[in-house]
Amino acid sequence: MKKVVFVLLACVAFCSCSEDKYKKQIRDFFEINDGIKTDLDIKIKDLTVKDITVADSIAILKARFEDERNEKIESLEKSIAYYEGAKEKYEAQKGDIVAGVLVSKCTDELAKFKKDLVAAENWRPEYLERYEDEKNTKVLAQLVEAHVSLYNPKIQTRQEKMTKFIFTPDGSQCLRMTK
Repeated sequence: MKKVVFVLLACVAFCSCSEDKYKKQIRDFFEINDGIKTDLDIKIKDLTVKDITVADSIAILKARFEDERNEKIESLEKSIAYYEGAKEKYEAQKGDIVAGVLVSKCTDELAKFKKDLVAAENWRPEYLERYEDEKNTKVLAQLVEAHVSLYNPKIQTRQEKMTKFIFTPDGSQCLRMTK
C-alpha cells in the first residue's frame, strides 16, 4: 500500500514539475524582451501538452502539397481554356494575317500550358521526402496550449487569451507562439 501511495505521489510531483517547466518558459517568452524583464503578473491555466510527431508533420505537409498542387492545376486549366477559346475565335477569322499569327501564338501557348499541366499532375515536391528515413513516432516538437492572463502596464489592464506555443522535443525551450 505504501508503494502505491509513493508511486502516485511521485507521478503528481513529476507532472507538476513538468508543467512548471512549461509555465516558466511561457512567462519568460512574454516578460523578457531584448534582455529586459518586465513583470506582467502572468497567470497560466488549462495547460495541455501534445507531441508533434513525424506522422503529424507528414500529414500537414501532404495537405499543404495537395492545396498547392490543386491551385497550380486549376490555374493551368483556366489558362488552357482561355487559349483554346482565343484560338477558336482567331481561327474563325479566315484570311486575316493578324489572326493567323495569333492562332500560331495560341497554339504555342496551349502546348506549353498542357505540358505544364502534365508536370503539375505528376509533381512530387522534395519536402515530402524529408522524413523518408524517420520513424513516424519520432517527436519533432511539442505543442503547448494554455490560457494566459497577463497585466499589460501600457494600457493598465489585464488581458486574457488562449495561446499555442511550439517547444523543443524535450520541452526545454519555447521556440515561438503560434496563436
